[in-house]
Amino acid sequence: MSRKRTHEVAFSEPVTVPFKKRIPAGHANFTIEVPKSYSDMRFFFSSFYITPDFYSTEAALEELEDPEEAETPIVYDMGVKNVYPKKGDFYTGSFELDKSVTKTAQVMTKVNAFFEGHKPQICLSLGTFFDWTDERFDAEMTTWDEFMEIMAMEYYGEALDKTKHYNALPLSARSIPLVNNYLFPTLEIENVRENISFRLWMAPNTGTYFSTDGHLRAMGFTQDQIGKRIGRQKFAFKNEEYGYFEMIYADDAPRFDIPQESLKNLLKIDLKVLTSVFIPLELKLVMKKKDIFKNENYATAMKKAMQDLSELTNTRVNLNYDEATKKFKFIFPPNPDVLRTTITLPTDLAERLGFGLVDSINRDRTEGDRVDDDFDITKTETKARALGYDTGMILVTNESKTSNTLIGISDQLMCTVYPNAVGVYSISPLENCFEPPTMSLPNFFSGGQNDVSVPYKLYRFLDNNEPAKLDWKNGAFVCGQLRGLKPDQQL
Repeated sequence: MSRKRTHEVAFSEPVTVPFKKRIPAGHANFTIEVPKSYSDMRFFFSSFYITPDFYSTEAALEELEDPEEAETPIVYDMGVKNVYPKKGDFYTGSFELDKSVTKTAQVMTKVNAFFEGHKPQICLSLGTFFDWTDERFDAEMTTWDEFMEIMAMEYYGEALDKTKHYNALPLSARSIPLVNNYLFPTLEIENVRENISFRLWMAPNTGTYFSTDGHLRAMGFTQDQIGKRIGRQKFAFKNEEYGYFEMIYADDAPRFDIPQESLKNLLKIDLKVLTSVFIPLELKLVMKKKDIFKNENYATAMKKAMQDLSELTNTRVNLNYDEATKKFKFIFPPNPDVLRTTITLPTDLAERLGFGLVDSINRDRTEGDRVDDDFDITKTETKARALGYDTGMILVTNESKTSNTLIGISDQLMCTVYPNAVGVYSISPLENCFEPPTMSLPNFFSGGQNDVSVPYKLYRFLDNNEPAKLDWKNGAFVCGQLRGLKPDQQL
C-alpha cells in the first residue's frame, strides 16, 4: 500500500519539460519534444525567453563557450532543381556500331569513346558507358590495384604495366565511385570468361536505348534484363533513381565473340533525358559552430557542397568567393536553353551568403551582397536592444491547434513575450496576473515514437498592425520551461 500511495503522489506532481532551441535566420518555427507518457496532461509555458544570437556570437568569438558547444553541428539541407526546356536537345548524336566489330570488348571501347566525345559540356561525365568486373574481386578485402597485381598474368599474359593496362575508361568516367578503370582482359581464356561480367552505367535522369538486343546478350545481359521489344520500340535501360550514376551488372558471363546472327543487325544507341524537371535527393551541409563566423570556412564548405550536388546530378554547378569584395558567387551551366539549374537552400544559409532571406538561387542573381565577417562584439547589446524594440512584442503560438481567440492568427496563443533593456525577450510579470493558456498534446503522433514533437510558431506585428511570422535576418535561441499538470490540478 505504501508503494502505491508514494507512486500516486509522485505522479500527481507537475512535470517540467526544459528546452533550448536554435531558430535560424528567417525562420519562425520550432518544436519541443514531450514524452508521450505525458499525453493526458495540460501544458503551459512557466517561462519563455528569446535571445538574439548576437550574444552567442560574442561568447564564441571571446572563447567563453564550452568546448562541446563550439563543436555543435550546424546543418543545412541543400538541393538542386534541373529543368530541361528542350530535353531532346540535351544529348546529341546517335551511336552506330561498325559491323566490322566482332568482339564484345570492342563494343565497350567503341561505345565509351563515342559518348565521351558527345558528352554535353555542362556534364561532369558522359551519359553512359560500359566497364567490367570479376566476381572474384572483393572490394571489402582488397583494392583493384592489389587485385590486378595478382591477376595481370591471367588477364594479359604479362606483369601489370599501368601505362598499358590502366586508364582504360574515358577520362570523364574515371572519377565515378566504384568503376573499374583497368583494361578488359586480352587473353581469351575460359576460366577468365566465366568469372567476368560487363556493367552498364547510366547518368542520373538518363535513358539508354538500344536498337537491337543481340550485342547485349553477347555481353551477358539476359533477356529478363533487356526486356521484350514492344512494337518498334527500342530496348531501354533507365536510371530513374534520385541522383548519381546507376550501374547494372550483366547477369551472365559474356562471350568474347559476337554471334554471326547478331552481327546482321546494326546496333544503334541513343541517350535521352527522362524527365523535363529533375529534383534529386537533398544533401546535408554540416559545419561546426566554431567555423560559421568566417567567410572562408563557408567558401570551403560550399565548394564541397557544390561538387557533391554536381556529382548527384552529373551537371556542373560551382561557387566562388572573392576575399577582396567579400562576395559569394554561384556558377551555373552556361546554356539556359538546354538546362536551367536552381540551387535550393535554407533561408538562413542564403542570408549568410549575402543573398537575403530567399530559399533558392538561380541565374537571375548569381552574386550576393558583401558579407562582412569582422564582428564588432562591442555593439552586441546595442544591436539586440535595437532589434527588440523595433520588433516589439512576439506571440508564441501552438501550431497543432486552431483557435478563434486570437485576432488575425488562427493558431492557439501560448504566451506573449517582450524585450528588456538588453534585447532579451521574456514573459512580462504582469502576465502572471492572468491564468496562462494551456494545451494538450496533439493526438496525431506516431505510435512508434517515445516523444511527441509539438510545433510552435513566432509572430510579430508590423507597423501597420498586421500580424506576420517572425523573420529576423539573424538567428535566435528560445529557451524556457513547458510545465504539465493533470486535468484536475490547479495552475
